[in-house]
Amino acid sequence: MDKKTKKVSYLIGLLIFGGWFITSLIEAANEKINYSTYTVWEFRFFIIGCAAIYYLVIYYFSRKAGEAVESTSSGNQLKRPS
Repeated sequence: MDKKTKKVSYLIGLLIFGGWFITSLIEAANEKINYSTYTVWEFRFFIIGCAAIYYLVIYYFSRKAGEAVESTSSGNQLKRPS
C-alpha cells in the first residue's frame, strides 16, 4: 500500500467513524428522543470497536505491502501460497 492510499484510507475512516461519533453526541442531546445512557454508551463503544478494527486492518495491509516491496527490491521473488 503506497502512502497516498494509506492516507486516503485513514481519511475515509476518520470521516466515517468521526461522523458516527458526532451523530451519537447530537442524537443524545435531542430532547424529543429519550435514549437511555446505556444505549448511547453502547453505541459509542461499538463505534470505537469498529474504528479500532478498521485501523488495525489498514495497519496490517500497509505492513504486508511494505514487506512485499522490500522483498522484491532485494532480489527475492514473492512466493505465492499454495
